[in-house]
Amino acid sequence: MIFTVIILTITLSGCTTDKLNHDIYSRIYQRYSDIKSYTAVIDVTVYSNVKEGKYTLKQYYKAPGSYRVDVLRPENMTGSGCMFYEDGLYLYSNGNGEKLDGYIPSDKNYMFLVDFFENYYKGEETAAAVTKDISGEQTVLTSMAAGENEYRFCQKLWIDNKTCLPAKLETFDINNKPVISVVFTEFELNPKINDDVFKR
Repeated sequence: MIFTVIILTITLSGCTTDKLNHDIYSRIYQRYSDIKSYTAVIDVTVYSNVKEGKYTLKQYYKAPGSYRVDVLRPENMTGSGCMFYEDGLYLYSNGNGEKLDGYIPSDKNYMFLVDFFENYYKGEETAAAVTKDISGEQTVLTSMAAGENEYRFCQKLWIDNKTCLPAKLETFDINNKPVISVVFTEFELNPKINDDVFKR
């Protein structure tokens, strides 16, 4: 544990020149380094050359690897969603579900908080800084995205310094343009989630 804290401190001091309260950084680490479960309601914007897609989703995560996403909006997609497993992706709509063959569930890594932190704490190129907006002071964690996808190059997570809650998670392409924006409107860390939530 001590070795991990030392490494994190070295990484932190080597990757950012902005002043950062180390107490805040320690609180974030203690809170999110070992996520057992969480639920969240998120507003997602997916950017493309053609148009922007906007969705409101509910996420469920339970360690070690159960993921579920329910679509809340737009209304014509309500009742649909997906679940990620090691053997692929399962889509469902109004109680009917099927496995999507040949799909490698990698895009979940850009919307789920647990995957960001796993990549951040294992990554070699990370940074942390403090910023302010009308809602108050936030810590911004930056990490290179896993893999070699030029459209999924870098990720940034904004955490409210007062509440220690996630505010926003954005993924950027190699040209630093946002490709996926996730805004957290509700978040609960380590709730009790019944295994039935993840049944196929």
